[in-house]
Amino acid sequence: MKRLQVAAGIIENQNGQILLAQRPTGKHLAGMWEFPGGKIEAGESVSEALKRELKEELHLDVEVLEALGQFPYAYEWGSLDLHVLRVRALSAPLATEHVRQFRWVRPREIAVVELAGADREPLKVYLSSPSVR
Repeated sequence: MKRLQVAAGIIENQNGQILLAQRPTGKHLAGMWEFPGGKIEAGESVSEALKRELKEELHLDVEVLEALGQFPYAYEWGSLDLHVLRVRALSAPLATEHVRQFRWVRPREIAVVELAGADREPLKVYLSSPSVR
């Protein structure tokens, strides 16, 4: 089985908060919170894929700040490589049919048990970064 290639963003706002999106009912990991993003299409870079997905799913424009890494993860239904970028929100997110629930939170206040498994290691890396308040 082919590994999914997924781009995700740790999206910061001007208040030092990051954006979490809730997985919708009827999808894998429904109800869990995650860093927004989506599948990387053939020929796309990680940043191109992330910008496209955030525009489609949240009507959100972002500026890429840095790559945090690639994080392999295996769920019972399949494996993925999560490519995580630290980005700055340039506009306000809007709920859509793809992402109905989202929230801004202080990074150190995130309850790890609420996060989808693949997002837990990227959060640790992000929190260890000197750029995080």
